[in-house]
Amino acid sequence: MISSAVMTAIGLATSVVGTGMQYKASQDAAEANEKAFKAQEAQANTQNLMQIREQFRKARVAQGAIANQGGGANTLGSSGVSGGMGSVATQAATNVGAFNTIRGYQAEAGAAQVEFGQAQGASAMGGAIGNLGGTIFELGGGWDTVFGRKQPGQD
Repeated sequence: MISSAVMTAIGLATSVVGTGMQYKASQDAAEANEKAFKAQEAQANTQNLMQIREQFRKARVAQGAIANQGGGANTLGSSGVSGGMGSVATQAATNVGAFNTIRGYQAEAGAAQVEFGQAQGASAMGGAIGNLGGTIFELGGGWDTVFGRKQPGQD
């Protein structure tokens, strides 16, 4: 039969190893979460640039159509044609501003997710340390030892 002291030592060692493994896993999860955020951020930046380019392309096409119609009607220098072209440029700039605002919100949300993952890791570590402390406390005799009813090692 294995003595209670040996069982206590085995239990404590197992608890320490488990705590270390849990801490390492939470650190790995936080790093993976940050990598995922960086990849998502790069993807969002690329999509944002594509949307901006598409917006400017559409604006140039619209301005070309306005200029073509103005040239066909011999009103190319008129205030109506100039106003229409200016309106298209203003709409494009407004849309690009909105794209950039949305991108900023996406970046904030991603950063918050990374912070959340880090907080979860810290919470897991705190729980693991608490469990280890509880194990040590119980192996040392628990409340009976604290209140003098039983001394550690007494069975």
